[in-house]
Amino acid sequence: DLLYYRAFWLEEKGLPSSAVGAMTKLYTSELIPRLYSAMIDLTGQYGQLLRAGPGKEIAPMRGIPAVMYQFGVAPAIMGWTSEMQRDRIATLGLGLPSY
Repeated sequence: DLLYYRAFWLEEKGLPSSAVGAMTKLYTSELIPRLYSAMIDLTGQYGQLLRAGPGKEIAPMRGIPAVMYQFGVAPAIMGWTSEMQRDRIATLGLGLPSY
Protein backbone atom coordinates (compact mmCIF):
# COMPACT_ATOMS: atom_id res chain seq x y z
CA ASP A 1 0.00 0.00 0.00
CA LEU A 2 2.81 2.42 0.78
CA LEU A 3 4.26 2.01 -2.71
CA TYR A 4 0.90 3.04 -4.21
CA TYR A 5 0.73 6.08 -1.95
CA ARG A 6 4.30 7.04 -2.81
CA ALA A 7 3.60 6.79 -6.53
CA PHE A 8 0.50 8.99 -6.18
CA TRP A 9 2.39 11.47 -4.01
CA LEU A 10 5.22 11.73 -6.56
CA GLU A 11 2.70 12.25 -9.38
CA GLU A 12 0.96 14.95 -7.39
CA LYS A 13 4.25 16.77 -6.79
CA GLY A 14 5.16 16.52 -10.49
CA LEU A 15 8.16 14.28 -9.80
CA PRO A 16 9.05 11.19 -11.86
CA SER A 17 7.14 8.18 -10.54
CA SER A 18 7.86 5.54 -13.18
CA ALA A 19 10.36 3.62 -11.04
CA VAL A 20 7.97 3.51 -8.06
CA GLY A 21 5.15 2.40 -10.34
CA ALA A 22 7.36 -0.38 -11.66
CA MET A 23 8.22 -1.43 -8.11
CA THR A 24 4.53 -1.50 -7.21
CA LYS A 25 3.59 -3.67 -10.17
CA LEU A 26 6.53 -6.01 -9.62
CA TYR A 27 5.75 -6.42 -5.92
CA THR A 28 2.06 -7.18 -6.42
CA SER A 29 2.56 -9.45 -9.42
CA GLU A 30 5.08 -11.54 -7.46
CA LEU A 31 3.07 -11.51 -4.23
CA ILE A 32 -0.23 -12.81 -5.64
CA PRO A 33 1.05 -16.24 -6.77
CA ARG A 34 2.83 -16.68 -3.44
CA LEU A 35 -0.33 -15.95 -1.48
CA TYR A 36 -2.47 -18.40 -3.42
CA SER A 37 0.27 -21.02 -3.30
CA ALA A 38 0.26 -20.65 0.49
CA MET A 39 -3.54 -21.04 0.49
CA ILE A 40 -3.19 -24.28 -1.46
CA ASP A 41 -0.51 -25.47 0.96
CA LEU A 42 -2.66 -24.66 4.00
CA THR A 43 -5.76 -26.37 2.67
CA GLY A 44 -3.86 -29.47 1.53
CA GLN A 45 -5.18 -31.70 -1.21
CA TYR A 46 -8.70 -30.35 -0.73
CA GLY A 47 -7.47 -26.90 -1.74
CA GLN A 48 -7.20 -28.14 -5.31
CA LEU A 49 -10.94 -28.78 -5.57
CA LEU A 50 -12.91 -26.39 -7.74
CA ARG A 51 -16.32 -24.81 -7.13
CA ALA A 52 -17.97 -27.05 -9.71
CA GLY A 53 -17.78 -30.72 -10.42
CA PRO A 54 -17.06 -33.63 -8.13
CA GLY A 55 -16.07 -32.70 -4.61
CA LYS A 56 -17.53 -29.19 -4.73
CA GLU A 57 -19.30 -29.81 -1.41
CA ILE A 58 -16.01 -30.25 0.44
CA ALA A 59 -13.95 -27.65 -1.43
CA PRO A 60 -12.52 -25.22 1.14
CA MET A 61 -13.40 -21.55 0.74
CA ARG A 62 -15.82 -22.44 -2.08
CA GLY A 63 -12.95 -23.46 -4.38
CA ILE A 64 -11.43 -19.99 -4.52
CA PRO A 65 -7.82 -21.10 -3.77
CA ALA A 66 -7.79 -23.50 -6.73
CA VAL A 67 -9.23 -20.98 -9.17
CA MET A 68 -6.99 -18.14 -8.06
CA TYR A 69 -3.92 -20.39 -8.07
CA GLN A 70 -4.58 -21.17 -11.72
CA PHE A 71 -4.85 -17.50 -12.68
CA GLY A 72 -2.30 -16.14 -10.19
CA VAL A 73 0.47 -16.13 -12.75
CA ALA A 74 -1.36 -13.75 -15.10
CA PRO A 75 -0.39 -10.49 -13.30
CA ALA A 76 3.31 -11.32 -13.76
CA ILE A 77 2.92 -11.30 -17.54
CA MET A 78 0.10 -8.79 -18.04
CA GLY A 79 1.22 -5.29 -18.87
CA TRP A 80 4.94 -5.84 -18.66
CA THR A 81 6.77 -8.95 -17.51
CA SER A 82 8.57 -8.99 -14.18
CA GLU A 83 11.94 -8.92 -15.95
CA MET A 84 10.93 -5.77 -17.81
CA GLN A 85 9.84 -4.18 -14.54
CA ARG A 86 13.20 -5.02 -12.96
CA ASP A 87 15.00 -3.41 -15.90
CA ARG A 88 12.81 -0.31 -15.57
CA ILE A 89 13.57 -0.07 -11.83
CA ALA A 90 17.30 -0.46 -12.51
CA THR A 91 17.42 2.20 -15.23
CA LEU A 92 14.98 4.77 -13.88
CA GLY A 93 15.32 4.22 -10.16
CA LEU A 94 18.98 3.29 -9.79
CA GLY A 95 20.49 4.90 -12.88
CA LEU A 96 22.00 1.64 -14.16
CA PRO A 97 22.39 0.96 -17.89
CA SER A 98 19.64 -0.97 -19.63
CA TYR A 99 20.33 -4.49 -20.81
